[in-house]
Parts: sequence; structure tokens; C-alpha cells
Amino acid sequence: MLQPSLFLQSLLFAFLVATTAFKANAQDTGWHIIPVTTEPEKREDCAFVEADGKFYLMGGRGIHHVEVFDPTTNRWEKKKETPVEMHHFQAVTFNHEIWVVGGMAGGFPHEKPFENIYIYNPAKDEWRKGAEIPVNRRRGSGGTVVYKNKIYLIAGIQDGHWEGTVNWLDSFDPATG
Repeated sequence: MLQPSLFLQSLLFAFLVATTAFKANAQDTGWHIIPVTTEPEKREDCAFVEADGKFYLMGGRGIHHVEVFDPTTNRWEKKKETPVEMHHFQAVTFNHEIWVVGGMAGGFPHEKPFENIYIYNPAKDEWRKGAEIPVNRRRGSGGTVVYKNKIYLIAGIQDGHWEGTVNWLDSFDPATG
């Protein structure tokens, strides 16, 4: 059996070795600033989504270009503008396109929800208007996910920063509209 002082010394040594190893690993796998040669336009209340290995920054208050970050070149590139003002939305990737299902347009505090879904095709740099969102289910600031080939919109608010928070869960099937 170890004497208490030797036991404590051994325990302290083991702790220091473990802490040093943890810190070394954490530094290797932590966040890193990537140097870029171009920068995107500053904006707020926007979306950032990955599609086919590139990252797309879109929306924000006002009309903005879609901006694409290519991690192989560390460059940003401007693409087509959004067809409408888009803010308070979460874009998702589905079948190599970027879908905006639920979001807001207009000024604070009474932003209005989208009437339609919007779809961006990165390969063609084109936007198209998708299916109409039912009037009584329109909202922004919700969470959006893709699961088993359907797009789900979770929660949100109907009147910008004013009123109408909802705890709804809606699904949209792109195959049937």
C-alpha cells in the first residue's frame, strides 16, 4: 500500500499527465480561424448552410446576394440575389438544392411570413418559387430539418417580433408538393 504522501504525489502526477494530454488534443481539434482572400457582405438574421461541400450564406435584412464559401480555395464568391427579402429562416439542403421553408420579410417589429417556399439551385445559380404555404401555417423563426425525404418546420412566430409564437410541427413532402 502506498503511503498517503506518495499516493497523493502519484495522483497529482497522473492528473497533470491527463490534463496535459487533454489540452494537447483539444488544441489539435479545436476551432481554427481560416484565412480567406475575400470576405462576405455583413448581414444579420440570415442562414448558413452546406450543400455539396460548399457553404452558402443567404438572406438577411434587405435583398442580398447568395455568397458561397469554397473550403478548398478559402474564397467567397457572390452569386444571384435572393428573389425577396429573407430573414428569420433556417435553410436546409435537399437533393442538391437549398430550401427555404418558412421565413420573414419586412421591417421590425411586424415582419411578415413567406407565402411560398423558395428553392435555390446552386449548380444553376437560380431561385424558384415553390409551393404555397397554407395561410394558417405561415411563420418564420422556426427550426427546419430534413428527415426521410420530407422537410419539417418546427415552432416559429407569425408576426415578427410582435406576437403569434407557435409550437407547431409541420411536414412538407417535396415529391408531392
